[in-house]
Amino acid sequence: MKWSPSSGKWRRKNRFSQYDLNNLPKTLCASGNIKWEQPQGLDNQHNKKAALISQHASSLNPNLTIGSQLKLFTQGSIQLHQLLRLLGLSSHILSAYPYQLSGGIVKRVLTCMALVQRSYLVVADEPTCGLDEANAVQLMTLYKSWSKLASSFLIISHDLPLVCQFVDRVFVMNDGAIVEQTTPSRIIKGHCHSYTQALWQSQPRHWHRQEFSHRSGV
Repeated sequence: MKWSPSSGKWRRKNRFSQYDLNNLPKTLCASGNIKWEQPQGLDNQHNKKAALISQHASSLNPNLTIGSQLKLFTQGSIQLHQLLRLLGLSSHILSAYPYQLSGGIVKRVLTCMALVQRSYLVVADEPTCGLDEANAVQLMTLYKSWSKLASSFLIISHDLPLVCQFVDRVFVMNDGAIVEQTTPSRIIKGHCHSYTQALWQSQPRHWHRQEFSHRSGV
C-alpha cells in the first residue's frame, strides 16, 4: 500500500472550476501523460488495471439503485453480499437510491464499487474524509487485508497519522512535486524531510500542551 498527501489538490480543483465557468483564458493549454507499466506476474484474476474510489456521491448514478450499479461493475466470482458485510453494509441498500443514503454509507458503497472490479490497482481519493475515527480505522483495515489478497492501493489523504498505521510506503507531495519517498516508521521517528515533519506535527493529536504561569501584577 502507498500513500500520498493531497497538498495542492484544492488549487487544482479550483482551476477546473474556473475552467467550467469559462473564467480561464482561451489560450490556456495543459497536457500530461500517465504511464502504466504492466506488473510482473499479473494474472487473469485481475479483470481491469485500475479502479478509482471517488470521494463524492455524485460519482453514483442517481437514476439507478445501488444494486444495479454494483452489478454493472462486478467481475469474476466476487461474493457481493460477503463484501457488503465486510464493509459494514446491509444488503437492504441494494434496493436503495444514492439520495437515500448517508454520506458515510455512500463512502463505503463507493469502496465496494471499486473492489468488485477486481482491479490490480485501486486508487482511493480521500476515502476516510467525513468518517469518524472508528469507521475510518475499519475501512483502512479492510484496505490492508484486501491488499494482501487481491489489489494494491494508492491512497490520497490528508490524514498522515491514520495512514501511517496501515501503509507500507509514503510519497509526500508539496505543490504538485514529490518531496520524498519514505516509510511510516521513519516519519514516526522523525527521520524524514522537514516538510513531512511539519505535516506530522500539524495534526492536533501531536500538539504539545504548554503550561503558562500567571504572576500577580503582570
